[in-house]
Amino acid sequence: MQAWAEDLHSLRLFLVRNAWPIIISTGVALRVFGYFCARWFWLDESMLLSNVRDAPVFRIVGPLKQEQVVPPGFLLSLRAIHSIFGMGVLPLRFPALIAGTAAFVLFVLWARRFLPFQVAWISSWLMALNADALYYCQEMKPYAFDLLATVVVLILLAQDTRENSQGSVRPRGPAARDRWLRLAFLLTIPWFSIASVFPLSAYFLTLMLKNRGDKAVLKSKLPFALGWTVSFLAAWGVEKSQVVEGSVLWNFWDFAFLKPLRPLDTLCVLADNLINPLHFATSYDWPWLMFPWIAALSLLLILGLRHMLHEARWLTIFSVAATSLVALASFARFYPFHGRTIVFLLPCVLPVFAYGLARLPIRSARTRKVILVFALVTPTLSAAHIRPFSDSRLISFDGDLEYDHFSPRYGVVKRANTPPPKLNTPK
Repeated sequence: MQAWAEDLHSLRLFLVRNAWPIIISTGVALRVFGYFCARWFWLDESMLLSNVRDAPVFRIVGPLKQEQVVPPGFLLSLRAIHSIFGMGVLPLRFPALIAGTAAFVLFVLWARRFLPFQVAWISSWLMALNADALYYCQEMKPYAFDLLATVVVLILLAQDTRENSQGSVRPRGPAARDRWLRLAFLLTIPWFSIASVFPLSAYFLTLMLKNRGDKAVLKSKLPFALGWTVSFLAAWGVEKSQVVEGSVLWNFWDFAFLKPLRPLDTLCVLADNLINPLHFATSYDWPWLMFPWIAALSLLLILGLRHMLHEARWLTIFSVAATSLVALASFARFYPFHGRTIVFLLPCVLPVFAYGLARLPIRSARTRKVILVFALVTPTLSAAHIRPFSDSRLISFDGDLEYDHFSPRYGVVKRANTPPPKLNTPK
């Protein structure tokens, strides 16, 4: 018995000492494994594929088939890959693999440097096993670039606000090379990620709030803000030209927009999407398990937000601002607040859960460990249930991939009846 206890203690020490290599290698291995599973193109990918295969490489302006809206840089890269390698699954998904894997690795490095140790490794483990983060690494869609954009913005924010895990202040600002890299990122990312407008807008708003009394700092940030704004408006103009006149896309996606005159519905949809990172128990029609789990996750969010506001104020302000901006855009029916379209919020939400788990007000160390282990195991079970590596994924009742939309299932939210989409067929 004593030998067994010593072995467990040795294993625990090994895991603690090698936490970061284990987390990074696990996350990267899962993403690469899913990529080489090479499942065939999913429904949305097939709709995008017709615009990659049947159009000239450099024609990025003008209506697209199948009511698709694609960041022009991402579309251009897919067409270039198709012209060289043909219609292979692996080549056409390679940009998503690189973007999604880079987002994961950079998130872990950011968390390790700028968050407290326990919060950092919980956040990183949740990101390593998150079903959506895994799935969109292996889909020919730009959602992995949305994720990458937010992670890079978090790194820029941490540098600019001088927040790290010890609460100390960095002695100097970014070097000249870093400023050029920052400018290159700000000019490039709008062409690969539509959703990047939300974290970047939140980033500049946070900087304005932090440095509201320092005109010199605000003036130094102005060229970056102007450069990004011009680049975003140019990319947005191209994306607007892709929309087919008389499109029924927004009507079909009616369930994905927040409703300004239906506060209960809106609150449920907001909560529904924010608990996605730990949604295992909401994947099943078991009310006795689902609703207690939802209540526990809601408490974790509230507890985590409270502690994060105290320990990482500017990160909290940024996260709330990014979520609020995309919610406002959804109220105005500019952008759907739903599942894959807001996967870029993962790096903002995961630290909130991590703060909640790390700061649980429970005195019993054993109870804390049991809760923590259970919470960290659920992403694995959820990923297995949603099957991110499978050749086929069932579509849920609302036309999306997730099974965790609990509110309409129990009559909390009533979906509006929308007409079926009409196909644009040539006369």
